[in-house]
Amino acid sequence: MSLASDWRRLKRIAWRDRLLLIEAAAVLAVASMAIRLMPFRRVVGAVARGVEAKGIQPSSFAEIDRSRWAIEACARRLPWKIVCFQKGVAMQTLLRRRGSRLPSTTEWLRTPSGD
Repeated sequence: MSLASDWRRLKRIAWRDRLLLIEAAAVLAVASMAIRLMPFRRVVGAVARGVEAKGIQPSSFAEIDRSRWAIEACARRLPWKIVCFQKGVAMQTLLRRRGSRLPSTTEWLRTPSGD
């Protein structure tokens, strides 16, 4: 996709979605820096903190889909490589920011060096 077509598409979407894209891009940038600069344990510990939710509301599915859309859209267009770990950290952060009505748990696995 060209930059011009991206700008045209951005002008057509609702302001609420534009703000979500900005938030997703910012969270992806912070996640990328944290993963690059911090030890694995600290990154996972920071993301894992949060309030446990009691259950999921039907309206939450739309919020989950919107957050996933924003993360994927930004990840494709940011000038550095975004891999699943950054996306997972960003998604977990976006869901936590939406409050306890959106439960989320992510399993982080790390293989020993050399495997």
